Amino acid sequence: MNSVMVLDKDGESGLTLQKILEEEGFSVTTAQFGEELDMSNGLSEIDLYVVDIAFPGGNDLDLIRQLREQSTGGIIILGAQDSEALCVAGLENGADDYIGKPFRPRELAARAKAVCRRTAGNRKKPTVARKSIVVGGYRLVSESRSVLDPDNREITLTTAEYNIFSVLAYHQGKVLTRDEIIGLSKGRDWRCYERSVDGLISRLRRKLPAPPGASHFIKTVHGTGYTIPSV
Repeated sequence: MNSVMVLDKDGESGLTLQKILEEEGFSVTTAQFGEELDMSNGLSEIDLYVVDIAFPGGNDLDLIRQLREQSTGGIIILGAQDSEALCVAGLENGADDYIGKPFRPRELAARAKAVCRRTAGNRKKPTVARKSIVVGGYRLVSESRSVLDPDNREITLTTAEYNIFSVLAYHQGKVLTRDEIIGLSKGRDWRCYERSVDGLISRLRRKLPAPPGASHFIKTVHGTGYTIPSV
């Protein structure tokens, strides 16, 4: 059973979300914004955080960053349907998914399960599986959805970061537009993802640095998109 923590600002929506997710088989706890989250007290082991941002405030992204820095669990943001800026900022700060309100309860449950499946590999000990590919010295292991550095140590990536790296890695030699990257990695046509691609690429370059003195293997093709050249 996957564990979920619902975080909201007033406590009311948290109870509604708790009921929806418990009916789908999740083990759910709730907390309100402003409460000090002690991640050392078992909270870092939560499988999924659902963050309900009804009225965006100054500390919302700080919370997303705190969760991402201290936990490998998935993060879903619930926000306004037309809040493209919040969607982009959330994804770039470590969220795995964004759901605009209003939404259907079954949609939330389905996407919560999907994020839990995608992030489950983050908790497994990294292993070099047969289905893997080496790009820029980093091994991408599709079976466990993990990325290992040249010393075989796992690098923690968000779902969005992993998806984009995987798409570029398995399309080496091909220049992909932002729309193509979105379609291949998410399978959804969301406006905010197009704007978030650039920020996610920047994060990947920081997490997967090139050797000293070498240019990065993820290349920008100005006016078009991105590519990883074939070796």
